[in-house]
Amino acid sequence: MPSMPTGLNAEVNGPNVVLSWTAASDAETISSAGLNYNIYMGSTPGGIDILSPMALPLSSGYRMIPSRGSIQALTATVKDLTDGTYYWGVQAIDTAFAGSEFSTETTFSVGIPEISNITNETININSSISSIAFQITDTGSAPCSINLTITSSNTPLIPNENISYTCNNNQYTLTVTPATNQSGTATINIIAEDNYNLTSSISFDLNVNALPEIASVDDQETLIDLPTSIAFQVTDTEGGDLPLQVMQTNFTLIPFGNISITGDNVTTDGTNYTLSTSPGTPETISLTITPASGLTGTSNINIQVTDNGTTVQKSFGYNVLPIYTVDESIALSGIKFSAVEFGDYDNDGDLDILISGMLDGPAKTRVYKNTGGSFSEDTGINLTDVYQGSASFGDYDNDGDLDILITGQHMSKISEVYQNTGGSFSLDAGITLTEVSNSSSAFFDYDNDGDLDILITGLSDNGKIAKVYQNTNGNFSEDTDITLIGVRDSSSALGDYDNDGDLDILITGNSNSGRIAKVYENRSGNFSEDTGINLIGVSNASTSFGDYDNDGDLDILITGHTGSSIIAKVYNNTGGNFSEATGITTLTGAHSGSSEFFDYNNDGDLDIFISGQSSSGKIAKIYKNTGGNFSEDTGVSLTGVYECSSSFFDYDNDGDLDLLITGDSGNGKIARVYQNNINTPNASPSEPENLSASVTGPDVLLSWSVGSDAETQSSALSYNLQIGSTPGASDILAPMALPLSNGYRQIVGRGFIQTLTTTVHFDTTGTYYWRIQTIDTGFTGSSFSDEYSFTISDLPPQLTNNGLITSSSYYQYASEITLNWDVASDAISLSSNLEYRIYSSTTSYQDNISDWEQFSTAVSTWMPDTNTYTISNLTKSHNFVVIVKDESGNKAIYDPIQMKNIVSYD
Repeated sequence: MPSMPTGLNAEVNGPNVVLSWTAASDAETISSAGLNYNIYMGSTPGGIDILSPMALPLSSGYRMIPSRGSIQALTATVKDLTDGTYYWGVQAIDTAFAGSEFSTETTFSVGIPEISNITNETININSSISSIAFQITDTGSAPCSINLTITSSNTPLIPNENISYTCNNNQYTLTVTPATNQSGTATINIIAEDNYNLTSSISFDLNVNALPEIASVDDQETLIDLPTSIAFQVTDTEGGDLPLQVMQTNFTLIPFGNISITGDNVTTDGTNYTLSTSPGTPETISLTITPASGLTGTSNINIQVTDNGTTVQKSFGYNVLPIYTVDESIALSGIKFSAVEFGDYDNDGDLDILISGMLDGPAKTRVYKNTGGSFSEDTGINLTDVYQGSASFGDYDNDGDLDILITGQHMSKISEVYQNTGGSFSLDAGITLTEVSNSSSAFFDYDNDGDLDILITGLSDNGKIAKVYQNTNGNFSEDTDITLIGVRDSSSALGDYDNDGDLDILITGNSNSGRIAKVYENRSGNFSEDTGINLIGVSNASTSFGDYDNDGDLDILITGHTGSSIIAKVYNNTGGNFSEATGITTLTGAHSGSSEFFDYNNDGDLDIFISGQSSSGKIAKIYKNTGGNFSEDTGVSLTGVYECSSSFFDYDNDGDLDLLITGDSGNGKIARVYQNNINTPNASPSEPENLSASVTGPDVLLSWSVGSDAETQSSALSYNLQIGSTPGASDILAPMALPLSNGYRQIVGRGFIQTLTTTVHFDTTGTYYWRIQTIDTGFTGSSFSDEYSFTISDLPPQLTNNGLITSSSYYQYASEITLNWDVASDAISLSSNLEYRIYSSTTSYQDNISDWEQFSTAVSTWMPDTNTYTISNLTKSHNFVVIVKDESGNKAIYDPIQMKNIVSYD
């Protein structure tokens, strides 16, 4: 038998195929050309359904018929095959009609190009993909000779020109680059055309994923030991579950585990967070960051979400600040034996600084102008340089700008008032005050007549003093009827501790009888010591009034030296009676410093600041008020000082109280402004409503309903009044605020009025216009109320001859005297209708009509139209006074007269 053919090959041309092989050999048939061939072909392996060989191909090729093979050459063409895979073999036949075994079976395929499957792909926005691989099989075409046409169904997303491919041995790789900043889905269609124009196609979807968007988070600031909650949003166009994490760069400041993530669609396994998003719907997420206790510093916070293998992130800075930091941009000259005061002297809406004290050598008094939170010395203001004194702002002439009162040591002791005219100051030489050092002083309206009087304490050339000077139309005279104990190394505070509508006085210092702390009750302009109040005597002290327990009355804070110890005490006011708050034990005693009630954290409670020399060194501390209990805020770091003055003011108008500290730090003199970093500004209170005025003769009782405040309890609010003789004016009572703007306070402090009523006395008739504002514990004023008016038409009788009373006898043994006075006049009542009454007392109640009527003895009835009265049977010294009233009941009082050692001859 001949050998089987080898080298089988099939060349497909469309539906036709040319089969070929190499020649076989035979022992008998001399030439291979004498051999012929026989083919089988099937659509399955070993099949003969296409061409039957009429032989047994699965055995030895045994021929089923004795004949020559049908193929005389080494090739054969089969036409019009349908698409599919074919299996074929060939045998050689010799001249004896013997057939060889069939060759090894070979296959070929007929039909269109075959493209392997391509799965859908997803890529992220602004990225490309170059890993889309597929294979094209086409037996009729050479490798990589297939013509491809590739198109996009969404050309704005994927332009056709942004699609390319490479081929290596029929292995194709697509590269697709979507348009910039575009997302969505495009169908990519691939058409393969072979050399016989036969085509096939395939398509797949390419999804360009819009990455999640994390809303920007501003850099955050918080205070030491204060957690922060930060809300932000994540939006995912497609929606789905996104791994979410937040990382910090400073693990010392923010330890691991001190960041928590919450949200309606945030889940966690305790370590990892997942955010479930709905397509296009912003998801709100909250971060809570808790800094390590007692630490300040900075960290970057990085928010990350991962989508389709790509991480999107947003970062923000996180700064943990101390509550107070030095504003290094503010340069003030260091000073000790100092006094500081704040006021808006130029009416530009920010607080300026008045400061006096001792520099390295000389004394200095300076005004620093505030311009948008930056300070520069106003060199156009020339004030006497002093130290160991006091400094005060106040509008004593009711012209709408702040004047200055200074006391202290210069070449000699001084007490001077400077009048402000449009921001320029000139010494008011017409005002004569006792000159003092080691002093305290203040403007206040003790007689409720609408203008500011002056309190001065300190060391004069003639000894220790404490004096009140009454303001009458801008002229000051000592009210000699007021007797206060003289002190040096003193402090004083003003407040209506008994809520009777007038300002009382608290004085501390060194008196001739030792260290004292006394409260003087104001009774209609006359002061008497409230001997029921027992405070520890101190010198080199500081004191203030403030309602620390928000019960509607003013408590007392005192620091200083008792002679045997250094103290800091709070006295609680209960209905005008004071008792030491012995439960407050955390305060550090200090002398030669400052102490003050103030609300540094805007929670509506009055906290405490203390500076000075303590038993352990120089201090400056803040004590936080929590429900009436005080604890040192160790998150506040301030330079300790003594021989100092310090106080609070909102110099940058951000709604919290900043701090100026001056004094001797032990390392030199300082004057530093500490900025308050609390980021919850104090909201302004609401203005009072329901204003009402009730006129009785020369007096008007003004009343209003309580204001309100987001932080301060209504019982702790105070009030500030404006009165003018024309609409909008303040020439009768200047509010030391800017009523035409938002009520901005020109000074820092509590309002003079603690209750919802006040009585104002007038000496002239006319129509007056008034309004009022609320002041909270952060010393922020509300807008002023609407303006209302009232009319004073009936004044008390007018006294002639200065209201003097004369006596017929000063003889010490006289048993009878006759008092004489000039008849008064009245604008409404006839002089003949005026009535007079005589009162007698061993105590002089000065010009206080109500006290004379309440506590003394009436020695006459009301007598009409008289100017003389005789008193008999006198046995000891007495004070006498004449009170006159008109038909409306308005009363005036003559100057009291004292008759000494009057006895009878019994």
